[in-house]
Amino acid sequence: IFVMDTAGNVVCLGHDTSVLWNRNIPKSLGFGPGLDGFSPMTLGDVNGDGYLDLVVTVKVDNRWIIFAFDASSGRDIKNFPLELGMVNENESRSEGGMLKIKQPLLVDLHANQDHILEYIRRNSSAFVREGASILKGKDGVPQGGAASGLHIVQPVSRQLHIVEAGSGCTQKVLIGDDISSMVQVDDIHGTNRLDLLVSTGSGNMVTLESSASYHPLNTWSGGQMRGRNSQAHGYSASQGIYIHEVSRQYTDVFGVYVPVTFEIFDNRPGIQQAPEKQKYNVEVRDGSSSKRSLHKNEYTSAGVYTEMVYVRYGPGFYTLCVVMSTSNGLSYEDCFATGYNVHFMTGFGAMLWLPLILAALTIFMCGVKKTDWSENTEEDEDRDSHHGFLGRALPT
Repeated sequence: IFVMDTAGNVVCLGHDTSVLWNRNIPKSLGFGPGLDGFSPMTLGDVNGDGYLDLVVTVKVDNRWIIFAFDASSGRDIKNFPLELGMVNENESRSEGGMLKIKQPLLVDLHANQDHILEYIRRNSSAFVREGASILKGKDGVPQGGAASGLHIVQPVSRQLHIVEAGSGCTQKVLIGDDISSMVQVDDIHGTNRLDLLVSTGSGNMVTLESSASYHPLNTWSGGQMRGRNSQAHGYSASQGIYIHEVSRQYTDVFGVYVPVTFEIFDNRPGIQQAPEKQKYNVEVRDGSSSKRSLHKNEYTSAGVYTEMVYVRYGPGFYTLCVVMSTSNGLSYEDCFATGYNVHFMTGFGAMLWLPLILAALTIFMCGVKKTDWSENTEEDEDRDSHHGFLGRALPT
């Protein structure tokens, strides 16, 4: 458990309330006690070494500074603390005069996302991303940067500061209006690329496109919390679940069952030696309500699974959510949209009318009598020579 107070103390507590480490931010900067303001904390592997880090933004002595601590020890990671330069302040304050700083967003904006599968399947070990996997644009400049790890997106007043944590490289984007909340990220335009969503104080929504490929574990669209009770970046979290692309692509399922393919990952330290903690309760729901549960199962190991889910609510459009509860009581979820026998009546009508039409055509073709004109030749000749038009004998 990570706790922070207005005096600038960041404390990490164990499950038995013991203090694992403690940092005083103003003291580490050489200032007096107290902060002018601070943001909510966010968890994620910002330097890409395979271990969680803690990120928080503070304002002290009119300086805006981003701190990134190693979550297990509390030590500063490389390139941090990082001061944001040229900040035009226009932030709101709480009743006690404390500045309300928006929560920093952690997201991987590198163009190449091929390392994600290797990262979540690393079995709790350290991780090293090869530099060769970083894509470059036409001008030879790496798209999203050349370092490993995540990007920190910090809104301040009308500015958006994007920091590549692995290198400390910072880019500033002027939005032109006060940013009112934490920045969100998802594939908003359906291009299979990540888009940053910025909401402003005047009610406008601004989207910023990126070159990063979409992955469900690299999004953040739930407000200040990424999931039900998670404040950690998706694929750098210690555990989680996500739906594979084979199920995520929208299809209209015509049949009894909907196939759902998902993957469970668990990179908690020492989890391989603790089989009693490897219990993952997975539930497939129609929406997020537990009252519309469609399928339940318990798994004892991480991996890829496919379940055939029966939707008992009939044909229609559905948003199916896969919810996983761990042995620690944490919940992770991922959702996708699908159609279930939406055009069922169209197919049923074809099955009903097609046999009838084929039978009618067969009866019609077989019932047509073929006429033989040669059978009536002599009769017609006799009638023409001895009888009139009405069949009566002609007068002589």
